[in-house]
Amino acid sequence: MEVKKPIFIVLIIIIALLLLYFFTIPRYKEFKSLQSKLAILDSEVSSKYAYFAEITRVYDELQTRKESLEKVNEALPPASRYSSLVYFIQKKTAENGLILKSLAFTRVSASDKGENIKEITFSANAIGSYNSLKNLIRSLEKSASLVEVAVVSFSSQGDKSQEIFQFSLEFKMHSY
Repeated sequence: MEVKKPIFIVLIIIIALLLLYFFTIPRYKEFKSLQSKLAILDSEVSSKYAYFAEITRVYDELQTRKESLEKVNEALPPASRYSSLVYFIQKKTAENGLILKSLAFTRVSASDKGENIKEITFSANAIGSYNSLKNLIRSLEKSASLVEVAVVSFSSQGDKSQEIFQFSLEFKMHSY
């Protein structure tokens, strides 16, 4: 029986190597493959986490600047809000002591300043004093809306002692 011991040892070693080759090595390769897939998924999750963290940071920053953004929206109203622009001009002329006789759209055109920004031109006729006109121009300059007084012409209304003038105004507004 002593001769058989080396044969058994060699057979056990060969069987162990065969088991290692057929069972353990494929499992090890599968383990490495799954480990690399896990690393890829982990990097995807961490990149998505960073993306959503950046979105949250930008959202919080926008919330802190909400008032400023609302002022910009007021300054550049969408083109569909022409009625609000007309109301704005009517309100400003009345606040500054001018009587608005007429207000009309002159044209809407694409602005040179930006691709999506439109330039809207209004013509207005008003009656009032020269000081009222000065106050109107000052209040338009101070307002959040992007309103320019492009053309002003005026003529005397009857008696020169009353200082009442008829004004023809052209306003330019910007919208998107």
